[in-house]
Amino acid sequence: MSNQSQVLRVSLIGAGEAGTCHLKSLLQLPDKFRVVCVVDDHPSEESQTLIQGFDHIEHVAQAEIDRGIEMCDAVAIAIPTSMHEELIVTSLLAGKHVFCEKPLVLTLDAVRRVYKLADEHNLKLLCAMTRRFDQPTQQIKKHIESGSVGQIYNISMTSRDNPYPKVEYLMNKPGIYSETGIHNVDMAIWLMKDTPTVVYAQGHCFNPVVAPYPRSDDNVTVVMKFPSGAITTIEISRYSTCGYEQRIKVYGDKNTVASDSVPKDQFHQFNSGQVVQNGPCEDFQSRYAEAFTEEWRHFFKCVREGDDILVTEDEVASVVLTLDAINYSRQIGLPVEVDYSKSTFAAKNPDS
Repeated sequence: MSNQSQVLRVSLIGAGEAGTCHLKSLLQLPDKFRVVCVVDDHPSEESQTLIQGFDHIEHVAQAEIDRGIEMCDAVAIAIPTSMHEELIVTSLLAGKHVFCEKPLVLTLDAVRRVYKLADEHNLKLLCAMTRRFDQPTQQIKKHIESGSVGQIYNISMTSRDNPYPKVEYLMNKPGIYSETGIHNVDMAIWLMKDTPTVVYAQGHCFNPVVAPYPRSDDNVTVVMKFPSGAITTIEISRYSTCGYEQRIKVYGDKNTVASDSVPKDQFHQFNSGQVVQNGPCEDFQSRYAEAFTEEWRHFFKCVREGDDILVTEDEVASVVLTLDAINYSRQIGLPVEVDYSKSTFAAKNPDS
């Protein structure tokens, strides 16, 4: 098979912030992907510029989405989560592989439905848990699996956004726990190779414009306890005075390993009183640009070379159930026990 015939034709559905990141990554891999169309009535300014700069990219209206799907080998989905399931199903029934932004779908039943359909049609379905493809995070994973960390006592995660999202953007999202916390929950389950038995969440909304709306928390903490006794603490905020702050630290009985906020560059300035370095990346697009590209390389290998999808159906299902339990904990203000064998959760008995 020639290199040209190996290239995957991709239709990108949605060209907002996340879609723009995927478009830029795809255009960096011309030996693997050819973007044939972008479906979005109102693409971001950056996406619009990119679309106009490449003759092979057709800008397709939302009303013609079915034509956009027919044009490709694989569909990339980066639209509001409430629309994911219908579009995944449509794409799979059309015989297309699917790369879908997180959250994949909104319910546990929907997770099972879309993966069952992908299996029945022998097609690849990747839920884009981008941070698994981040090099520092992968190094943490390798150290844990090598045994050099030893027994894990604690995992500490910090995610501080910058800048504060637009209100209209937030109105199309399922809330900070399921929208942003999904990455942290997924990484904790992935790093631990296990699922938490108890979760607890607390939060608050400091923005008076957003506060009247449902799912408005913008500054939260989540605690998850695992069967081994290890505890993960997740701090998530839409406020940051130091750029886009992302940190993971894993404490074991042999070693502690960590991923810190990545500076814009490695420039340092020294004088007698201090050391000055540039601040961290300003947003998720700059912080995880390489991870987005690595994720697409992985998807290509899965489709063309038969590699296993890194993010499995059971992992996606576990994350969905955990997030449901976390949202329920925030609602009732109590710790919640999760039973993955029964796909249920309930308020923790204070005597247990």
